[in-house]
Amino acid sequence: MLDEVFPPRDGLIRHVTINQIARKELSLRKGLDSHVVPNVFDFHAPLWRTDEYNYDFRERFGIGENDILLLQATRITERKAIELAIDVAATLQRPEFRARLSGQRLYNGKTFGDDSQIVLALAGMPEAGENYIPALIKKAELENVRLVFVNDNIQATRSVQNGIKNYSLWDAYVHADLITYPSILEGWGNQLLEALFAKNRSFSTNIRFMRRISNLWASRLSPLEMPMKRERTAWCKSTGRKW
Repeated sequence: MLDEVFPPRDGLIRHVTINQIARKELSLRKGLDSHVVPNVFDFHAPLWRTDEYNYDFRERFGIGENDILLLQATRITERKAIELAIDVAATLQRPEFRARLSGQRLYNGKTFGDDSQIVLALAGMPEAGENYIPALIKKAELENVRLVFVNDNIQATRSVQNGIKNYSLWDAYVHADLITYPSILEGWGNQLLEALFAKNRSFSTNIRFMRRISNLWASRLSPLEMPMKRERTAWCKSTGRKW
């Protein structure tokens, strides 16, 4: 019944889609035209920088200045596949990778030492089922990945509430070394655009809209192939998740 009546066909109704891919699919499947209303981003805004407000971001959450900080800025929900971000952090934690980094001066002039950590920070609102976040925490523990939930102190804008200092999401980008964006289902991809604006390095999965953005920004993106498909399938089976 839903397939028959939805989306509705009525001269008084105008359909909207989030991107050109969805517009084409709606036309092919239902013969309906639509107007694209994409998410937008102001690339002419001032760059986000360390300042007198956000300078203490790392210290606030117990993240060292010489740690490598991975930022997952999306909402915490299943389709964001955050378990893959944990895999990225776990890969960087491997002895062979740490050996290559140890004592080396990083892109920002800081030195990765023997006591430096690979930290994955989650900055988005939790919108997952009750089993997802505990499963992420357990996976991080098993993979020896330090997982930091900073989302309680991330707001739309900077604020101080009841004496507690809150940061904007942009403050998190300023202090991140790598943006993780391993989503398996997306309509647009704000986080990748934000990472490009912030001039952050980023890791993302090769889903359809990502390939289109990659073609447009080929000179600014470099591929990172990691054998995660099999591991993800095994993890989904162990947690009872279906995709």
